Amino acid sequence: MPPCCTPPPTIPLPLPSALPSEKAGGLRALEVRALAEAAAGRLTPAVRTFPLAEAAAAHRALETRATAGKVVLVP
Repeated sequence: MPPCCTPPPTIPLPLPSALPSEKAGGLRALEVRALAEAAAGRLTPAVRTFPLAEAAAAHRALETRATAGKVVLVP
């Protein structure tokens, strides 16, 4: 995969349903951890870029769920 399309490393965070100690709406611990990881630079958004000329490939990637996060077309 070309470097422009390589997704950044991710840090797995548990899904709300995987937090038995948390009640609905009680995701404060997850929020605090996610914000701390982002502030430390260890949590980065998943962004995959495509040149504008490859918009069809970007659309196919979205349709086939070959991407995670955001897809950005670069002019």
